[in-house]
Amino acid sequence: MMVAFRYGKLSVLHPLMSISYVLAILLGQWFLQEALSLINYVGILFIIFGSIIMGGETE
Repeated sequence: MMVAFRYGKLSVLHPLMSISYVLAILLGQWFLQEALSLINYVGILFIIFGSIIMGGETE
């Protein structure tokens, strides 16, 4: 990711870092059988939608 920061736009790449939280949650649920509640899924959706909004760039 640090190489990407060197060559890419920060406004596009930084929101992608928040997706790592979603990935960690989903991998924890899949591999460790972690129980997720409705509020966890809502939080995941907020992270995804926020990343889309912040990463969307108009030129």
